[in-house]
Amino acid sequence: MKPVAIILGAVVLVLGVVVVAAVVVIPSCGGPAALSGTYTIDTVTFELDTARSTGGLSGAGPAADGPGIWIDTNIKLSGLYGGTVESRRPYAIPFDYTDNAADLATLEFTRVEVAYDDGSTEPAASALQMPLSVTPRETETVNSGAGGRIIRSTVRTFSGRIEGVVARDESFRLVMEGRFVKRDGSVVPFTIDQRWDVRVEQGTKPASEVLQDK
Repeated sequence: MKPVAIILGAVVLVLGVVVVAAVVVIPSCGGPAALSGTYTIDTVTFELDTARSTGGLSGAGPAADGPGIWIDTNIKLSGLYGGTVESRRPYAIPFDYTDNAADLATLEFTRVEVAYDDGSTEPAASALQMPLSVTPRETETVNSGAGGRIIRSTVRTFSGRIEGVVARDESFRLVMEGRFVKRDGSVVPFTIDQRWDVRVEQGTKPASEVLQDK
């Protein structure tokens, strides 16, 4: 969000040669005008309590750990000149798993349960039709080996979102069960049991702070 410089002409002497050039600075949409506004903040984020969680962790390795997951609270920015930054319920659970061995055929979720601290469970999660089945996206990678030999390999990625299964701005326990089905028909089950703590932020912030990482 820096000013955009356009070279139009100015007089510069370079090695005895007169060059006509000038610089006019035109603010981009993220220039000083955009950074002078104020935003009203009303956001929710969920932070994983790693000490009380198993499976589905970021950078999950073996298939038995399940896919990596996180909570997307749909944070939206209303504009570039100030306005609002807010989360929009209900929230989603995105997931992702990279199968470098390319021997997994299907990912299936057989249970998704969201239990809030008051003991109640989320109806939207309980109403999901099981199993939720996901097929991978294949990507071919090309690398060079010794003597200029070309090595081709296939990576399979399982990714997606389970929409609308967290409807309250409260801490909760998430339990997800499922399995990976290999191409030979064998099964690798997994269980994800995680504690997510809620963090609510409300107030105002200058646009320069909100937009600095945009």
